[in-house]
Amino acid sequence: MIGKINKALLCQRPLIKYLATACALAGILSYPLEFFHFLAVFAHGVYESIAFVCEHWLTHVLHFSKFQAQLMVFYTSCLIAAGIIYRCIRRLPFWLRRIQRSYRTGRAELQAQWQSRWEMLPALRKIQLLLLQFALVAGSLSYMLA
Repeated sequence: MIGKINKALLCQRPLIKYLATACALAGILSYPLEFFHFLAVFAHGVYESIAFVCEHWLTHVLHFSKFQAQLMVFYTSCLIAAGIIYRCIRRLPFWLRRIQRSYRTGRAELQAQWQSRWEMLPALRKIQLLLLQFALVAGSLSYMLA
């Protein structure tokens, strides 16, 4: 029974990822400032909650003073943030190469797709599209120069 539930969840994971990505993209495109503010507030809330639990654990379980516990939590979080920044900087060239590679392959695929679609069009449709493009360019130029 547990195996069936896990298989069902594994099948739904890509769907959940796509839905989360689509929701995040819709939020970014429709309300970018509010979306990033929400993310910052959420991350700050998570950080404060974890820091609060760590401080209380240090004061009540290990019997440090409140000031010592706050210092330990603050400097530990600074070290963690510095480590994350260091790792991100170290991984940045890899991420940029990966983005470039996906951009180039996507661009090549799209170019090949549009080329094959253009070649499959009949001559009359090609002439119509070229005339429409010329009219749009000439109209926009005359509008800008007027």
